[in-house]
Amino acid sequence: MNTLSCLRRNMAIFAALLWRDLYIFSRNFTSVLIDSVIVVTVEVLIFAKFLPLLGMPKSLVPFLYLGSSTASVFYRAYGTSLKQAFDFQFNRVIDYHITLPLPYSWLLARTITFFVIETLVVVTPVIGFGIYILQDQFATAAPCWPLFALVYILSLVFFGAFFLALSLHYRFDYFCNDIWPRRLSLIFCVSVFFVSWYAVYQFSRKLALLLLLNPTTYAIEAIRASIMGNGEYLSLFISLPMLCLLIGASCYLLMRAARTRLDPVS
Repeated sequence: MNTLSCLRRNMAIFAALLWRDLYIFSRNFTSVLIDSVIVVTVEVLIFAKFLPLLGMPKSLVPFLYLGSSTASVFYRAYGTSLKQAFDFQFNRVIDYHITLPLPYSWLLARTITFFVIETLVVVTPVIGFGIYILQDQFATAAPCWPLFALVYILSLVFFGAFFLALSLHYRFDYFCNDIWPRRLSLIFCVSVFFVSWYAVYQFSRKLALLLLLNPTTYAIEAIRASIMGNGEYLSLFISLPMLCLLIGASCYLLMRAARTRLDPVS
């Protein structure tokens, strides 16, 4: 089979699998959307009403809201990876996928693509609604929407590939019981979800340099910079290339983990 025919076959199988996932997702869309609306409503109330009443400056609302929205993507990616880990251990739907004439890279790309589409459909409109409700607090923002779309999609691809790689790399018991306290809690807590990297840098240069080792730093700061302007945030000239580098590294680790976990003979 020549290269073009092989590519067409892979694309057809990829599209069929992705369409099946989207069809199943559409049947649960209303429930998932309701969950997202509840979350954003609570966040808007907290950042627009409760925290200012406690003395928090309103100027911090946009920056904290964007960090919290990115954290919701982090949690969503973690939840998706738990489902994947459960399937690898018990349901073994992956066994059917392996029998298809489709390379591992395409199968994994399908999983990441579905995560990106699902998050774009469910989370993005809700984030936009929150920004609209908080428009008075976002009055000083200087958004570049095409740049935000690029940064946001790259961030989703990174989170999808990173968490999928973790679910394949670690044993099921370790992933379910220990991955959060021993790995992810450090990534989440020692991060810039609720503080800007620039503010940390002013406080402690050593701590700021340490935060550059956290892969989520580049996604969070890039999202903030694309919405608020590239003022007091990590430069997009740093965040974007690093985000692309992290995607490449995550995909490399993902392929290594897939070959070990799904094809131990190789």
